[in-house]
Amino acid sequence: MLALLAAVALAPADTVALAYTARYYSTDGKTKTHSQVYLSGIDGKGRKAFTKGTLECSAVRWVSKNALVWIQGTDEVSDLWYGTVDGKNRKKIGKVDYVVPSVSGNAREGGPVYALGQDYFQVTDGKLRKVEPVDNGWKGDKKWSSAGASLTVTVRQWPFDWSYVLTSSGASKGEDFSDQNFSLEQVREDKATRRAWVVAFTGNSTNGGSYTVQEVDWRGARLVTRCTGQDVDYGWTRDLWATISTRELTPLGKGEVWITTASVGNQRTGKTWNLPGKLVSFTSISLRPQ
Repeated sequence: MLALLAAVALAPADTVALAYTARYYSTDGKTKTHSQVYLSGIDGKGRKAFTKGTLECSAVRWVSKNALVWIQGTDEVSDLWYGTVDGKNRKKIGKVDYVVPSVSGNAREGGPVYALGQDYFQVTDGKLRKVEPVDNGWKGDKKWSSAGASLTVTVRQWPFDWSYVLTSSGASKGEDFSDQNFSLEQVREDKATRRAWVVAFTGNSTNGGSYTVQEVDWRGARLVTRCTGQDVDYGWTRDLWATISTRELTPLGKGEVWITTASVGNQRTGKTWNLPGKLVSFTSISLRPQ
């Protein structure tokens, strides 16, 4: 049986690169297990439990190089907890329902965003601060350009009825999403580097929705998928990204359980890898700030 509830023993701080929440199922299929916060190296090795007990943990996010926040609780009550990497300082800082992925239209710079009902809160200085939702919607055409190429995104009805056209060296490519369950989250541009991304969301009540981050390849006149997942930690100017896949059913004992895959990738090298584990339900992931 996998030992989930052992005493917390943290990895050396300089080896920690990831924080994530996961349920490691017992191989006997009978022992009840719980989702906990874990810290590990960038390859998932050196995994150590950061939390223990029977309360389910989810939605972990780094708030600094030495501290993180996560949701802990039951279906009825979800509390946001703050803790330092050394495990010495832990406190409850408020009530929230879920976390906003870094690529969502309601994400923003300066700290992770959580939601409670219709309200949004950002974690700054170890405290929850209410923020207004971000309105990324528009109607009509918007145009971005770089290196002699252009991207035109046309929204007929935000966020589901939209299309794009990429033009470069006289060649044009595009796609219309009016008849697809692919809602536009945001088009983001880094003005310093002229890089641009299109982020969209696909809903699925069975396997869970997922975000897709596509970067604009200006010279090739195409959108290049960088990563996709139900939870995404994507830094617009950072090489590394991390995701949690949508869920799948897999046999365990006489029944079935939901499992997911945690993946990390490097945009610069093109290398991607999965964190170890087969009978695992990963639910959130966050890259430690450098």
